[in-house]
Amino acid sequence: MPKTALQNALIREKRKNAIMETALKQFALKGIENISIDDIAQVMRISHGLFYHYFTDKEDLINGIIEKGRETFGKNVTSLIDNNVGGFEFIKGLTEFYLTNLQGSDAKAYYIYLLLTINLQKVALNDDKWDIKSYSYLLKSIEEEKNNGRFINLDA
Repeated sequence: MPKTALQNALIREKRKNAIMETALKQFALKGIENISIDDIAQVMRISHGLFYHYFTDKEDLINGIIEKGRETFGKNVTSLIDNNVGGFEFIKGLTEFYLTNLQGSDAKAYYIYLLLTINLQKVALNDDKWDIKSYSYLLKSIEEEKNNGRFINLDA
């Protein structure tokens, strides 16, 4: 019996998510610059053609991963910023949110690790469509708490 359009769409979405989760794990563990499309295809045991059916290139894949992460985490982080929660309270709120949402999800943990270990501006290629406000807000909050003496300044 042939599959319905809905069944085909669900299969496509599941496969696309699997590619993104595999790539996310590889990027987090080995670094974005050290992983090629060939590496992702080999880990997943798929053809390059199948990869290109879902993504135009590595940058498109990275953008898809970041967008999916923003859908998952963005509203909560944005609410902290919009409510002018700063300094230690921002860091505490962000940490509590991440710890609560990481339980039972390797993909979420890899996503957060990736965000915390890469320069988002480099990944986004200075593209205005990526809002890196939360990243810069976190750095500003950390600096504020260093200046207030609540955090130890390891750079000094």
